[in-house]
Amino acid sequence: MTTDMNADFSQLALIDNLEEGGFLLAIDGPSGTGKSTVSRRIAQYAGARYLDTGAMYRVATLHVLKAGIDPADPAATEAIIEATSQLPLQVNEDPQSTEVLLDGEDVSADIRGPEVTAHVSAVAAIPEVRTNLVQLQRDLAAAAGRCVVEGRDIGTVVLPDAPVKVYMTASAEVRAQRRFDQDTAAGREVTFEAVLADVQRRDEADSTRETSPLRPAEDATMLDTGEMSIDEVIEAIAGLIEESDLDSAIPADGAESTGGLVFRTVEGHVVPADGDASVQEVSEEDLENWDPENWDGETWEVDPEQLGEHYLQAENFDLLESDEEDTDWESIEEAFGIADELEAQKEALCTVAIVGRPNVGKSTLVNRFIGRREAVVEDFPGVTRDRISYLGDWGGRRFWVQDTGGWDPDAKGIHAAIARQAETAMATADAIVFVVDTKVGITETDEVIARKLQRSDVPVIVVANKFESDTQYADMAEFWALGLDNPYPVSALHGRGAADVLDKLLEVFPETPRELSVVSGPRRVALVGRPNVGKSSLLNKISGEQRSVVDNVAGTTVDPVDSIVELEERTWRFVDTAGIRKKVKNAVGHEYYASLRTRAAIDASEVVVFLADASEPIAEQDQRVLRMILDAGKALVVAFNKWDLVDEDRRELLEREIDLQLSHVPWARRVNISAKTGRALQKLEPAMMEALDSWDQRIPTGQLNTWLRAVIAETPPPMRGGRLPRVLFATQASSRPPVIVLFTTGFLEHGYRRFLERKLRETFGFEGSPVRIAIRIREKKKKR
Repeated sequence: MTTDMNADFSQLALIDNLEEGGFLLAIDGPSGTGKSTVSRRIAQYAGARYLDTGAMYRVATLHVLKAGIDPADPAATEAIIEATSQLPLQVNEDPQSTEVLLDGEDVSADIRGPEVTAHVSAVAAIPEVRTNLVQLQRDLAAAAGRCVVEGRDIGTVVLPDAPVKVYMTASAEVRAQRRFDQDTAAGREVTFEAVLADVQRRDEADSTRETSPLRPAEDATMLDTGEMSIDEVIEAIAGLIEESDLDSAIPADGAESTGGLVFRTVEGHVVPADGDASVQEVSEEDLENWDPENWDGETWEVDPEQLGEHYLQAENFDLLESDEEDTDWESIEEAFGIADELEAQKEALCTVAIVGRPNVGKSTLVNRFIGRREAVVEDFPGVTRDRISYLGDWGGRRFWVQDTGGWDPDAKGIHAAIARQAETAMATADAIVFVVDTKVGITETDEVIARKLQRSDVPVIVVANKFESDTQYADMAEFWALGLDNPYPVSALHGRGAADVLDKLLEVFPETPRELSVVSGPRRVALVGRPNVGKSSLLNKISGEQRSVVDNVAGTTVDPVDSIVELEERTWRFVDTAGIRKKVKNAVGHEYYASLRTRAAIDASEVVVFLADASEPIAEQDQRVLRMILDAGKALVVAFNKWDLVDEDRRELLEREIDLQLSHVPWARRVNISAKTGRALQKLEPAMMEALDSWDQRIPTGQLNTWLRAVIAETPPPMRGGRLPRVLFATQASSRPPVIVLFTTGFLEHGYRRFLERKLRETFGFEGSPVRIAIRIREKKKKR
């Protein structure tokens, strides 16, 4: 990660996000994500103390080792607890200091050594050790008043009520490279392979331990720092911090009325302004006695010009009183800035896919292409999907910019993962921008991608990024060796050369986007599940018994083969059936490549049939596959195979067990079948059809807001930081999967969003489809 120490975020020192006064930020994530550097810098800008809880566990581990105790010895647990119960630890909370004292001695270098690194997870996994240190961490954070706290369980355990929680992540290879560079710079003799193995080992240990496992808090913001500079990370976090500022929610005393629109605080009530807006605190008594006709609480002024000229047609829009049929919903969508995106969903727009290895600046180039910085603020693990699309506009032509990436492959699988990324782009995009690094030159991974792209039947543009000076022209020559024509010199960070690439894109875009042909034809089904659950048997059964000829056709990627299967109601395309029928032999890395192929099949599908073995409990591998499906946003049918092997007396109990195991996907369609006997196979197709109908479903804006008005009137969102967030408006931004966007004046707690999703499903169904609720927080009025 690069850094620019000249960047200024000094405004953070003015922010208080604790009701009693003060500032608190929780940063979690695995090692090597840059969280220590980021945390120290933010603490400096915010005038806050810095608390590195990971260092505390490392000091405890060093203390144990110095006492002659082997942390790997299961019999040493009591000795470890005793040794760490009265830890002679002193932490320097100055963000500019790296000093950590153990028994009065500075051990800041020792705790980063390989011996401590190898054993820290074992020590940290002991519940009694964590209990003692967690309480110490809470006390130190509370005493600081203003504090940035970083570690692995800050948002989930140490400070679960922190007003801002961030989870920083990056691929294992990227993090290992950073750690390797740090170790070699410090004079330690290490190899990259050893560092990578240690990173992967610790990731596994931290994420699977019983006590405080490494995972994001439900309401944490995920940041993948793999391609971000230090300042880009800090800028993203600074935005979240500014949103948490309690004082900025109230205009400064003496602020004049704009004579524009005024948004009331309670339950999204919106009315036109009549004179000066009154400003006062929202109290619990206010909420209990709130009368929409006589409310005189906090109001909010908004300049109509900032909301778009069409909003003037809807000055009297009131979420609580709006009429579904009489309201001009198109004007409201225009006012909230969503109209262009909704219109783009209906248009046939070309897509450019940005591909390349990690750390070449793909995300920065995407931001440059779309003319703005897109912040991903989803709040659940695995948010970084393999392909995320943004709307771009150049020369009067709109198009989709597809940001590829997001996998976390191991060292053995990195080339295969990126090659698959290139194949996916070749199958779905109208043009491909292949990003390489001018400063680094051609790498082995670049060559892997180039060989794939040489077979592409869509135009490929090579962008040599990080071209900051004319002196680098000599470095450009080697990129001709990629065999993909003229490379374009670009600095995505500063904008140099980006216009030339955009001009070229407009030249090579076809008249008709190929995505139109991708979505036509039979609906696409992925049949996935862990080995030996009966995928092959099920596919053979339904294709054989339905009196159809199974044709093998070229699939959407280079080597997989799809199968066309005709069932009772319609014809279906089962994707990557070659991967199902092919037996995977025991070999090094076969599980990784199997999961890679599973992910590719999920990506290529519209509905996923997840097959599980009814005679066995849901395993961790099953949950990982389910997470892939959820991250990809596909329609879902869960089929429990071998149901005929379950005793009649046990089936009712098993159903209840399954309810618990799949409690995070209660909306999934479920069928109990037997691929061997053909039991209940006729239920599979109706379940897939229902799931796809839900996946395709779109709720009219008027109907959605009428529903929202009733729900909020009955159950308003909870207060956050002493203030009540207001929900102003809602619209369904897209389908496949359905995405509902709520425009609010503040962050909505994760629990309240789950409540809204549950109420949404009660009214509109969405059986068999994920539903995503996104929050767009309206920019606060600036202090005067």
